Amino acid sequence: MKKLFTLIAVLFSLSVQAQYYLGFDGTDTFFNRFIVVDTINYHHNQWQVGSPHKTTFSAAFSAPNVFVTDTLNPYAPNDTSVFILKMAKSIPAWPGSTHYGPLYNISFDYQLDIDTQSIARLEISEDSGGHWHDVNDSLTSTYSWATSTIDTIATTSGSWRNFNVYRNFGPLASDTALFRFTFISGTSTAPHDGWMIDNMFIYYWFEGGVVQVQNANLISLYPNPSKGNIYIHANRSASNASVVVYDLSGREVHRRSITTSDTYINLLLPSGMYMLKYVAGDEYCTKKILIEH
Repeated sequence: MKKLFTLIAVLFSLSVQAQYYLGFDGTDTFFNRFIVVDTINYHHNQWQVGSPHKTTFSAAFSAPNVFVTDTLNPYAPNDTSVFILKMAKSIPAWPGSTHYGPLYNISFDYQLDIDTQSIARLEISEDSGGHWHDVNDSLTSTYSWATSTIDTIATTSGSWRNFNVYRNFGPLASDTALFRFTFISGTSTAPHDGWMIDNMFIYYWFEGGVVQVQNANLISLYPNPSKGNIYIHANRSASNASVVVYDLSGREVHRRSITTSDTYINLLLPSGMYMLKYVAGDEYCTKKILIEH
């Protein structure tokens, strides 16, 4: 069963990131701590945690559970379902610490099965809900996309997609960043499955004397999912790079040095989700990898 947890992983000599992973197993207290399903303003809210058993939504991205607009039934017409992800803009490095690290990345996998009248919307508020910014319209200067390919929320049905946005470092604040997920169904009564979300990652960043720069385009890898044999291509010369793989408990399960731009790694690991970190000089990137046997 997937779990919600806090992972503190040493990335480099003095740089550490804290990571929250929401796998939607429906039991951990982190779900209730971070996510609010708005049933006060939207009495027929259809967001549910569970294993999907629908026509199109038949399986999670990583089994067993997802967060979805009803686990069993097509979404109802003329309805609105809303949940809000609440994340502190900064957190202490450890309980009681005066050393704070800022929120810097939100990512998740999602799938849509909708008609032309229905809308999946993600908005961000930095002022406790006073103003909301639709990520499909524009981002405030506080946020930036992971790559030049903008990861807006799709407007059409399709297979699994990934959303990935970065929060630019600024003055640390004790208040909260809000992410509002809204699904609005149209008038059509034709059956569709709606919006399904899995594998939500939230990262905080702590720095010491060494600053590593995240570069999401540093490598490409395939296949993913795989049985453990993965080809990695570095998009710049790599004479002294390294690859480290962690399981979702934060335990290092694989490490090797890389001296060429193209290499294969053979991960003899059980099926499941892992985090691969590639470090080259003063740059790094992280990739989610899924092993399926």
